[in-house]
Amino acid sequence: MKVLIAPNAFKGTLSAEEAGAIIASFCIDKYAGVHTQVVPIGDGGDGTCNLLSKFLNLEQVNAWTLDPIGRPMIGFFGFDKSSKKAYLDVSTASGIALIADSQKNPWITSTFGTGLLIKKAIGMGSKEIILGLGGSATVDLGLGILQALGFVFL
Repeated sequence: MKVLIAPNAFKGTLSAEEAGAIIASFCIDKYAGVHTQVVPIGDGGDGTCNLLSKFLNLEQVNAWTLDPIGRPMIGFFGFDKSSKKAYLDVSTASGIALIADSQKNPWITSTFGTGLLIKKAIGMGSKEIILGLGGSATVDLGLGILQALGFVFL
C-alpha cells in the first residue's frame, strides 16, 4: 500500500514537516509493508515560505533578529539570487510558538524581528519579498515590521 501524507503546520505546535514525520512513523509501525511519501504543504500561513524555499532549493540565510518579545534569536529566510526574491515567514521571528503562554500579550508582542529579517534581505539586494502570514504572536498590524524598516509613527 502507498500512502501520501500532505499535512499543513499545526499552528504554534508542529511544523508541516514534523507532523508528516509523525504520521509516516505511525503508518509504518501500524501497517506492514506500507510505503509513505511525505509532502508537506502550506496554506500561506506559518511555514509556507520555508517549505517554498526548500522546494525551490533556495539558499537559507541565517541572521540575528528578535523574537516577539524582543529577545535575540537566529532567524532565517530563503533567498533566490537570480530573481532577487526573499521568502520568509512572519512566524520565523514573530511566531506564537516562540513564546510561553504567560508571554502572550498583544500589548507587548511585535513583528519588529520580522522587519529586521526583511531589512537583511533588502541589504542583500532583494527586490521582492514573499511574506508568509500566519502563526504570529501579535496583532500589531505589521507596525513592528515598518519600524524595523525605519518608519516612525507619531
